Amino acid sequence: MASYTTGIELAFIPQIILDAINVVHTVGMRYLWVDAFCIIQDSSQDKKFQLREIRRIFRNAHFTLIASSATSTFAGLLHPRALPDQPRTQSPYWTSSGRICVVTVREDHDATDDSLEAATTRAWCLEECLLSLCKIIFAAATLQFLCQSTTASVCRKYMPVAENLPSVMFAPDAVLAAHVSKWGFVDWYGCWEEWANTVGRHTPRDVTNADNRLAALADVVEQWSTQAAL
Repeated sequence: MASYTTGIELAFIPQIILDAINVVHTVGMRYLWVDAFCIIQDSSQDKKFQLREIRRIFRNAHFTLIASSATSTFAGLLHPRALPDQPRTQSPYWTSSGRICVVTVREDHDATDDSLEAATTRAWCLEECLLSLCKIIFAAATLQFLCQSTTASVCRKYMPVAENLPSVMFAPDAVLAAHVSKWGFVDWYGCWEEWANTVGRHTPRDVTNADNRLAALADVVEQWSTQAAL
């Protein structure tokens, strides 16, 4: 523990974490939360404490890095991804005011099969994705940014990710309480449908230890229960 606090030799850090450090430094951030390093793995007491904090950690993070296609910690994040193979078509035209403008035409983005992504099969990954406001997804075919309101991809392909909690759940408790107090039956029914969809996405996912099935959704349950209590 003391040696890790002083410093960690790069040779002992898996490639996926080295890549994550690189990404964080590139965007100008100073801190990176890594479960494997930030939770004492052989301490049941520390695990219980940190698991209670997971909801706060991911909800308050600037963004979460999702190694969607990585099959192990040695796979890394920063492998090459194919850029669009067809150039954009540009066509000039005259406007009614006599100015020349250009219309750019390009193909629509193609959805890639998210069932091929390792992260879409893991129960713990769903919780971390749902609890994060902003996500950078390192998929096999593309690099994608996802937040509550938009999705942006650097390639022509995109991940059809719909794993978001309702935006109202990320509002401060005082604002959330005022918002929920005005809800009627339709609003609460929509909330129930979102919860049912969450359970439906979680159920078929894998957990290494079957006893962790409920623990892997506990922080999402807490997020829902906070809203319901208000």
